[in-house]
Amino acid sequence: AGNAINTARYSAGAGGAQTSALLYGGTGSPTHLTATESYDGTSYTTSPASLGTGRNNHGGDGGDNAYLAVGGNTPARTSATEEFTVSVSATTAAAWSSGGNINSARSSMAGFANKDDLVIAGGFISTPAPADDDSKALVEEYNGSSWSEVTNMPTKRSSASGCGSSQTSGMISGGIHTNQTTSVEYDGTNWTSGGSIPQVSRMAAHCGTVPAALRCGGAGNPGPAINETIEYDGSSWTAG
Repeated sequence: AGNAINTARYSAGAGGAQTSALLYGGTGSPTHLTATESYDGTSYTTSPASLGTGRNNHGGDGGDNAYLAVGGNTPARTSATEEFTVSVSATTAAAWSSGGNINSARSSMAGFANKDDLVIAGGFISTPAPADDDSKALVEEYNGSSWSEVTNMPTKRSSASGCGSSQTSGMISGGIHTNQTTSVEYDGTNWTSGGSIPQVSRMAAHCGTVPAALRCGGAGNPGPAINETIEYDGSSWTAG
């Protein structure tokens, strides 16, 4: 004995193997069923794909996720044929692939925009961890395959935070070294001064766009972790 079908019936169509079968149509309630059930060798599952026309005493067979319902009574005898197929979608696992190398090896830089439309700015250029003079204002843009150097930020900084929607609309704020409370905005060509953040902070989370940005947490320089949230409206920062 195996498990019961979900909809009692007779004069149905069926096909497949003991561990992969399909049952469809037949006589039940109502008389001419459209209900379709699949069997996995243990239990039956009602399929959301019902027959288009309820029928019984029809021809039917198939396998490997492809079946036919042929003729039968609807209640009148019919010559209609219906096909059932299962589409199998292959899911490709996530993977990393090599992209273009940046021109100046660095750490603790800020960035914004998208994978094929990216800006990185500042950071530590030399190794080991550098003194103040080694934190650069250097900026590079990525086009999806290669990097190019563009206009430097007005001030050098590292461990800053960045956000923005594209290479023509982004901002960098905070960080360490000179002018740690400033923010600067980028239009794809030039950098301009934005509103100042309330306190010196580095390594904060930064998200949003230039006229509607959010900056959360971070650390003082020196100082403990910060729990404040500040919001940017395009000209000034306010506490959230």
